[in-house]
Parts: sequence; C-alpha cells; structure tokens
Amino acid sequence: MSLDKGIQLRSAESLVGHTIKAVIQSTGGKRQVSLVIVTETGCWLALDAQNDGDYAILEVEPTFYGGADIPLGDYLSAHDAFMHGLINKPTHDFLRAKEDEAEAEEKKRKADRLRKELAKLEGGAA
Repeated sequence: MSLDKGIQLRSAESLVGHTIKAVIQSTGGKRQVSLVIVTETGCWLALDAQNDGDYAILEVEPTFYGGADIPLGDYLSAHDAFMHGLINKPTHDFLRAKEDEAEAEEKKRKADRLRKELAKLEGGAA
C-alpha cells in the first residue's frame, strides 16, 4: 500500500499506515483549529473541536469534501512549524518575516478604513 504524500487528509481513517511526526494543539495560523496532525510523509489532518451540549466532538476541517487542500501553512504559524521540527531556522525566519509583513499590511488597511470612516463622521457632523 502506497501512502499519500504532502496532501491534506480528509478523515481519521486516512491516517492508517502513516507515522505521526507532530501533533500541534491550538494552532496559530490564519485558520484556527483545535489540532493538526502532521505525518512523516508531509500529510496533515486538521481537527476542530465542536461542543455538542454535553460532549466535545472533533470534526475534520474543512468539513466539506472534494474541495482543494488548505495549505498546512494556513493552519500553522512559522513558530508552530519550527517548534515542532517541521521547518528549519532559515525557513522559519523567512516565513516569520512574511507573516510580519502581512500583519503590517492588514493593520494599515484597517487604519485606512478607520480614517475614512472618521472623516465621514466628522464631515457629517458639521
């Protein structure tokens, strides 16, 4: 049996035969999930806990089937990946710089939007 390589797994059963390399809880990526399991073959299974009254249920993320893989980097921050041995220090530094850049751009967009809203409010009050 040949194992999948470098893809997002869609069910817990798809882990059969794989060797688990890392289990990361409370991930710090753009897509927040409860748990990401990464295999030696570079596959990943993202799970999110849902509270169903008295029980917590782990659901595979995303819940739709047949869609495109969500990149592992959307679930994990550079720090998550580095701390769990998935990337080396130079890759961490490169990815962290890109994360910082994206965060700065997002802050600038929000600040610009707030400035425009304030200008509208100040103009409307006169």
